[in-house]
Amino acid sequence: MKSFTIILALSFIPVTSLAQTHLLQASVVSAGGGSSASTSYKMIQTVGQPVGGMTISSANHNDLGFWYLQDALKKFYSASYSLSEGWNLVSIPRTVPDYRKSALFPTATTTAFAYTGSYKPRDTLANGTGYWVKFPIAQQRTYNGTPRITDTLEVKSNWNIIGSIAQAVPVNSITQDPPNIVMSQYFAYGNGYHSSSEIEPGKAYWVKTSAAGKLILNTPSAQSPGAIDAKHVEISDELNSLTVSRPDHKGIQTDAQPLLFGAGKLDKQDMTQFEMPPAGPAGSLDVRFGSNRFVELVPENLAEPQEIPISIETGGGPFTLTWKMKERAGMRYKLLEKKGERIISHQLTANGSVTVEPEEGKSFVLRVESVPTKYTLYQNYPNPWNPTTTIRYDLPEASSVTITIFNILGQEVHAPLNAQQVEEGAQSIFVDGRSYASGTYFYRIDATGLASGKIFHEVKKMLLIK
Repeated sequence: MKSFTIILALSFIPVTSLAQTHLLQASVVSAGGGSSASTSYKMIQTVGQPVGGMTISSANHNDLGFWYLQDALKKFYSASYSLSEGWNLVSIPRTVPDYRKSALFPTATTTAFAYTGSYKPRDTLANGTGYWVKFPIAQQRTYNGTPRITDTLEVKSNWNIIGSIAQAVPVNSITQDPPNIVMSQYFAYGNGYHSSSEIEPGKAYWVKTSAAGKLILNTPSAQSPGAIDAKHVEISDELNSLTVSRPDHKGIQTDAQPLLFGAGKLDKQDMTQFEMPPAGPAGSLDVRFGSNRFVELVPENLAEPQEIPISIETGGGPFTLTWKMKERAGMRYKLLEKKGERIISHQLTANGSVTVEPEEGKSFVLRVESVPTKYTLYQNYPNPWNPTTTIRYDLPEASSVTITIFNILGQEVHAPLNAQQVEEGAQSIFVDGRSYASGTYFYRIDATGLASGKIFHEVKKMLLIK
C-alpha cells in the first residue's frame, strides 16, 4: 500500500486590532500515521509602540493539532484578572476592542474614577491610566485583546494613578524621563494602601513625581535589574508597627498599610519618601498619620511628650488595631482613643491588639514620651503654694508608689497615693491644700519596682501660705 504525506499550511496575514498589526503564522503537518501542530506569532508592526521583533511561540503534539492552534490563539488574545470585593484600583493591560467602562466592567456598582487633582468620572477608559472601580463581590474579569508589552505613561507633577502592561514589571526597572522624578513609594490598593515592589497586570498604582514627565514600562526581559530600595527595607525592619484591619463579607480580617514609628535621627531621613497618596473614594479603608505619611520618627533625645494624630477611615463597622513593638530603650508609646474629655489609653509595651467600635467624633493619637533612667522626686510647683500644687516624680519602671504628706510635727496629713501601681515614666499628682493650715509641710515618696524589686525613698519640703 502506498503511503501518503499531506501538508496543510494555514496563514493569517494580517490581523489588525486597534492600531496594532500582527502577523500570525501557523501550520499543521500530517505525515504517515501521526500528526503534529506548531504555532508561532510574530508582531511585525505596532503603531506608536515599537516592539523590536518580539516572537511568541508554542508547540504541541496531538492528533487534533488544529484545535490546539485555536487554544493557543485564545490564550494569546485573552487573559483573566482578579477583582476584589469593594473598591479596586484597575487598569487595562491589553489593547481591547471596546474601552467603554460598561463593556470592560459590566458588573461594577460605580462608574470609573480617574484622578486629575481630584476624582473625575470616566465612561471611556484608556491604556496606561489607573481607575477606581467598585464591585459587589470578588470575581474574575477577562479582557480580549492583544497584550501590551511596553507602554509610555505620561505623568504630571504630584500624585498620579498609573496603569500596567501585560506582564509584571519591577518598580526598580521603570525608566523615568527625566531621571529621578519619582519621589514616593508605588502604592497598590487592597482594602487599604500597600507599598508595592512591582506593577502587576490589570492593577493600578499611585506614584508621586516631582515634575511632569514619562514613566516607561517594559517587559522584565528587556530591562536590566535596578537597585533595590534598601533604605526603605532597612527603616521598616527596625521600627514598631501599628496595623488596622477589618473583616470582609466572609469575616476574614484584611489589613491596611502598616503605620511605622519609632525613634530616629530626623536630619538623616528624607521623610517625603513615606508620604501616602490621596485617600480613596468614600467607603474605602484608609489609615495614615496626621502628617499624611505612613512612617513617623521622633527624636532619640525627646525632651517633651509628643502626640501624633492618626487618621482612620473604615467606612463603618468594627475594626482591629494590632501593634508589634521593637521598642527602643528610653521610649514609651501609648495609643489613645479620644472623644471629648474621655480618653482610653492602650500601653504599647509588647505585641497586642484591641477591637474598636467606630464612634462619631472619636480620634486616635500615638503618644510618645521618654522613659526616665532613674527614680527622681522633684520639688513641687508652685512653691510656696496656695491653694494647690503639683508634685512630679519619675519612675524608670512600673512601681508600687506611696506618696505621703506630713506636717512640721511629723504627723501624716494626707496620702494622695497609697501602694498604688503606677506605670513607668514621668508622673505627677495634684494636691489641694484648702483644708490645710498655713505652714511648712513635707512630702515623701516610697516606690518599689514591680520587676526589679528596687526600693526608692526621698523626702522634700514645701510651704503653704494663705
